[in-house]
Amino acid sequence: RLRAEQPHALDKIVVLPGDITELGLGLSQEHRALLQREVSVVYHVAASVRFDDPFRKAVFTNLRSTREVVELARGMPQLKVLVHVSTAYTNINRDLIEERVYEPHLDWRQVIRMAEQTDPASLWAMDCLGPKLRDFHPNSYTFTKALAEKLIDDVASELPVVLVRPSIVTPTFRDPFPGWVDNLYGLGGVWAAGWKGLIRVTPGDGIVFDTVPADVVTKTTILASWARGRGISIRPLPDGAAPKGVEVVNATVGNEIGCSHRDMMWGLTEAGLANDLVFPGMIRDPKYQVVSNPIAYELLKFYHHILYGLVLDTAARITGRKPRAMKMYRIIEGGMEATLPFQLRQFKFELVNQRLLQILMHPADEDAYCIMEFFSIRDNLEKFKQVALDTMRGVLVYALKEEDSPDKYRPQLERQVTPHGLRIATAAYYLTLAVVRRLMGSQANSYVFTKALAEQLLEEVADELPVVITRPSIVVPTFKDPIPGWIDNLYGLSGFWAGGFKGLMRIVPCKDLVFNSVPADVATKNTVLASWHKGIGRSFPRPAAQADAAPAPADAAPVADVVNVVIMKDSGVSFTDMSWVVSEAGLGRIVPFPGAIRPPKFENTPCHTWYLLQAWYHHYLFGFILDMLSRAAGIKPRVLGIYRTVVVALDATQSFWKQFDFDNDNLRELQTMMHPDDERDYCIMDLMSSRDSKEALRAVSIPCVRGILKYTLKEEDNPEKNWKMIERLKWVMAVYHTAMGLAFCGLVYSLTPRVF
Repeated sequence: RLRAEQPHALDKIVVLPGDITELGLGLSQEHRALLQREVSVVYHVAASVRFDDPFRKAVFTNLRSTREVVELARGMPQLKVLVHVSTAYTNINRDLIEERVYEPHLDWRQVIRMAEQTDPASLWAMDCLGPKLRDFHPNSYTFTKALAEKLIDDVASELPVVLVRPSIVTPTFRDPFPGWVDNLYGLGGVWAAGWKGLIRVTPGDGIVFDTVPADVVTKTTILASWARGRGISIRPLPDGAAPKGVEVVNATVGNEIGCSHRDMMWGLTEAGLANDLVFPGMIRDPKYQVVSNPIAYELLKFYHHILYGLVLDTAARITGRKPRAMKMYRIIEGGMEATLPFQLRQFKFELVNQRLLQILMHPADEDAYCIMEFFSIRDNLEKFKQVALDTMRGVLVYALKEEDSPDKYRPQLERQVTPHGLRIATAAYYLTLAVVRRLMGSQANSYVFTKALAEQLLEEVADELPVVITRPSIVVPTFKDPIPGWIDNLYGLSGFWAGGFKGLMRIVPCKDLVFNSVPADVATKNTVLASWHKGIGRSFPRPAAQADAAPAPADAAPVADVVNVVIMKDSGVSFTDMSWVVSEAGLGRIVPFPGAIRPPKFENTPCHTWYLLQAWYHHYLFGFILDMLSRAAGIKPRVLGIYRTVVVALDATQSFWKQFDFDNDNLRELQTMMHPDDERDYCIMDLMSSRDSKEALRAVSIPCVRGILKYTLKEEDNPEKNWKMIERLKWVMAVYHTAMGLAFCGLVYSLTPRVF
């Protein structure tokens, strides 16, 4: 349309490279001078509308970029107006959001400094503290937009600025044509998911969303820039009063015109829009329900979304297709959670300045810029239905870029009927497995997360208390004190060793990593040393990573001392070491475990496919046979239950199965500062030489394995008696492997076509 009506308009456009997250907007000096020389009207519209942006990214994109635009505009001698586009939801703590700037709880200059000066390694802490910084703001988007409004308000006395606040932007009402949209932000994503059959239920209580078409926002923004550029005040003032601060225009429509979830219900059912506009790729027939009761909503969401998604993904896996339903529902749930503060409360916006702009408009511009026609869409039911149809067709064609062919896809709509009983039974089964696996497999992550927060807490009180933090790595049985090999649990590598020597563990899905395993007495001694070091008033030097940083001021708050209680990488233990200890070093013979289900043997592989095959043969099939024999003999079957526990443990520790490097300079300094009289009790240097040879490793491993047997499993250490049982198991395993080989050959023979 633009090319048809104004073919030379595009010739006026000059594109310049830049980056709003950079200082100076990423503009070269040449381009900056060009803009300041030629430009007289500035629209600052660029922003990140994501609700979950990290603190620094949100500040740089939405707040600091506004400051840089203002600095650029200060150098424009021809500047007539600077328009800043914000959002209507910057002050959702108020019942009525007026057309003025409200004072934020933080200074925008301070927030920019925080984002610029925070150490990149500490940004995660800033993200964790985000809710405290934001106060009533539900996300980083509205928080940074509110601060940017105050920035614009502060420069209103020196620059011709105006502020425009659109609410929830939806597809266009009329220009360039009805329904145009190029994204799924706001309600567009909810509508698309509803029409696709993904969303069946949403929370709410008849809340009306202030939904304003994109062209209405654009026209209001242009009118606001025209009025401010001509020096026309759009703010009602008492006689003789001088304007103060920036003029604000709420580009909103009001609750009488806005859209609600119930409008979507009406469109899909009573209005019959689902028959007039059929979305391809539907997963079921589109229906929609709004639920105000939170308990009922959670139950219906569980049934209509989670169960149904699990059924679809299971069917996809069975048929060899990529499962996608649960991924979509995770995205939808994230979007619902992020927008919940806007869905459960009715907002009211002042429209005085926006209406005044319509009155001030020249009659010749009414056809192009008048938006009053939109405010009458609910006067006629057919007109409202047509607007809804145009809106959804725009989402289908321009945002999803899919074919608008109702006749072609209507048969697909008519086939979207699923037996509810089968859906519930199948989904409940797979849901139970998925939930149990998810809950049990997330323990490691929650441990690390809470420990990191505890360190942050101690860091904050270091200026009040003499704090020292010790960080042991993977704790294993004692090296020397109170006795070699003492341990009272199966956490960490101890559980793997016990499983290997019991004959349970045969293979793990891991490349040959060296685990930083520190004996329990070494961790205890260094914790005592660290407390002595801090107690006598000493502190460690700054980490090497901060050596190039500016020196801390004399009155700077102290920081907590940190000691990584770890050993050197070449002194750790790997799965290859475990395999060597069990087989070649002969510890399976020296410390045989009673109750072993087969002779101990241990392997690791980085190939996931090979691991699955080996695990199926050595763990699950073998465990299934043992449990079947136990049932036949009247004994309680336990092996498969143990393997399920093993799977959960493997999943929970996956995050740690990579090579870590630890700085232990502070630990080494502790060792050098020790008094000579304490070296016998607290020196750990002899541990570092425990890997100098295979014999040294073997000598250290024997008490560790024996300690797991005696002190954790509390079983008898009787090598002769236990080894005789393991010797007999060798014959059992030979029979097992032979039987499995013959069964496999028979299966292959039965499936092979007869040649003769």
